[in-house]
Amino acid sequence: MEQGVMGVTMFFDTLSCFIFIPFLSLPDNPDEMNKFELTSAYHPTGDQPEAIAQLTEGVREGVHAQTLLGVTGSGKTFTIANVIANINKPTLILSHNKTLAAQLYSEFKGFFPNNAVEYYVSYYDYYQPEAYLPSSDTYIEKDLAINDEIDKLRLAATSALLSGRKDVVVVSSVSCIYGMGNPADFYNNVIEVQQGKNYSRNVFLRRLVDSLYVRNDIDLNRGNFRVKGDTVDIYLAYADNLLRIVFWGDEIDSIEEVDPVSGVMIARFDAYKIYPANLFMTTKEAMQGVSAKKRAIQSVVCGIMIGLICGFVGAGGGMMMLLILTSVLGYELKTAVGTSVFIMAFTAFTGAVSHFMIVGAPDWTVFILCVVFTLIWARIAARFANKATPETLNRATGVILVILGIVVLGFSMLS
Repeated sequence: MEQGVMGVTMFFDTLSCFIFIPFLSLPDNPDEMNKFELTSAYHPTGDQPEAIAQLTEGVREGVHAQTLLGVTGSGKTFTIANVIANINKPTLILSHNKTLAAQLYSEFKGFFPNNAVEYYVSYYDYYQPEAYLPSSDTYIEKDLAINDEIDKLRLAATSALLSGRKDVVVVSSVSCIYGMGNPADFYNNVIEVQQGKNYSRNVFLRRLVDSLYVRNDIDLNRGNFRVKGDTVDIYLAYADNLLRIVFWGDEIDSIEEVDPVSGVMIARFDAYKIYPANLFMTTKEAMQGVSAKKRAIQSVVCGIMIGLICGFVGAGGGMMMLLILTSVLGYELKTAVGTSVFIMAFTAFTGAVSHFMIVGAPDWTVFILCVVFTLIWARIAARFANKATPETLNRATGVILVILGIVVLGFSMLS
């Protein structure tokens, strides 16, 4: 949740009471956030108006905890809905079990149909932890069943909180505040697309895979995407509709929400945020577990070694740099190729100047022809490489290195 946004936590238990615990701070300007729209055919009566006024005042004054008592059927949920509308803050409602949480979710969904009322509970329909019975020497294997619909609602709740909306009510069970993924890593894997923006289709597809979406061109299900030419259909993990993104070359031509059954367009967007398909996200840096200081030291050492070898020999620095970037520093092959070419432009220039000073000027006709045709075919090869998958590029690079090694070995033996 963003700084400066105040929320309210409410506990609901079997003693027919709500307990308010405010957290964070009140914003200076309440008009900056979305408004809660309470929809109900009834109006507060009896003791409800007084309870609503006292609870609202207590939250605004920063009272640590408040308790609303009432018998079953006295309208406690309706009273709390009025307080939420008055306070107009993101609200977390905690229940001690999934059954009561589902009931509260249904009721608040009815009171706030135009706002983001989300449901966040455990997605296990059945969970059997592993166990061992020494008396009978029996091992019981872990078994579980995940409810896909609840998983979708959990992702929808997380996406709503990270979307910047302030009119959010999350109904959850107490146990769900434990064992969550890192929200920073989840947010770092959000994909932002905008109509008319230059965005390589292949780069976009790799970003989808990094956000744990799976390509499936045959059977498109939740959390999958398919590719048909310049059209990418994404079955969002937290929604019931498809997101269709159409490319025109390396430019996003249109962003549409599409019905997954009929294919009819529901809405069109100028910009859209695609949230990951799983709550438990991580980053490449976290997986590698390498600190920035260690990577800097590795870069300096590798640069010194490659610079010395390239300066003495005058060749091979590019391939050595490519090997270091991919194997030691963990770069993707495409990123490593661009980085090595950029670095070697400077090392090759300094090496060439040194050798020219020693052995004299080269044959300028041969020099110019080599430079021109190298630039032309490097551009052609780069265009093919940008369209290739990382697996294909890795295989092609391995084959080229093997062929070059055989050619160099053959020439050395013949000479």
